[in-house]
Amino acid sequence: MVGDTISVSYGEAWDTYRYNEKTRGKPLQTTPGNLEQHNAGNEYETVKFRGWSAAMNIGPLAIKGTKNNVDGMGLNGKGDPKSHSEVNLSLAF
Repeated sequence: MVGDTISVSYGEAWDTYRYNEKTRGKPLQTTPGNLEQHNAGNEYETVKFRGWSAAMNIGPLAIKGTKNNVDGMGLNGKGDPKSHSEVNLSLAF
């Protein structure tokens, strides 16, 4: 057997986006004197990213796993977090 190894990694980051309208994501309000009046809203948004991965090689066999999470309004307009997981098994011959 050659090259039995294990690797693990973790990462976390964030980014701030500026959209072209202050009323993004807020409900439209109406008043008797003004037909359409918006609330001040989500012109700026900070999106957070985090994830981990791990891999283990046992000779010709490799097992790998990863999980990533993203939180932010721009994903679907609701701010629901998104997650992605993956497991991979590889065999070299």
